[in-house]
Amino acid sequence: MSDWLLYHRKGLMITLAVLLIAVVNSLLTLAWLQRIAPPEQPVLSAQTSKADRAPLDSYQATSSCKQTARSKIGDTLLRTSTDWHSTRFEADRRFYLVALKADVGDLDVFEEAYIYCYIDPRDYAVTYFKAYDSKHKPLLSGFSFGDLIGALRLN
Repeated sequence: MSDWLLYHRKGLMITLAVLLIAVVNSLLTLAWLQRIAPPEQPVLSAQTSKADRAPLDSYQATSSCKQTARSKIGDTLLRTSTDWHSTRFEADRRFYLVALKADVGDLDVFEEAYIYCYIDPRDYAVTYFKAYDSKHKPLLSGFSFGDLIGALRLN
């Protein structure tokens, strides 16, 4: 060994020991901080932008359609059930098609109805809504070509 190394050996050992203690202390501090303070989760609020929203799924699309049905048909809408065989995302036209079966009337006298909605996945809006009775006649104000054309437009 060189004379310099022999002379400074004790100082080097102390420096390495202090450096090792500092590294271990830093790692333990980081582990402790992550355990007591997990990373912040984003808070969703009414102010959340469209870009920050979670992608729309079939359940959310169905909920939007049911809310629209309740607002348009009113208290005569007794109950709804989702036709999961027909409800789907139409990728080529970029909307959800939601099909509902419903009972319309009052508790004593009611008839089966069919409700169809197109839901825009970008803003969760119902772009097309139609409700038909069991004889396939419109329940509401009738057929509107303007609604149909507007709902089918390619974005």
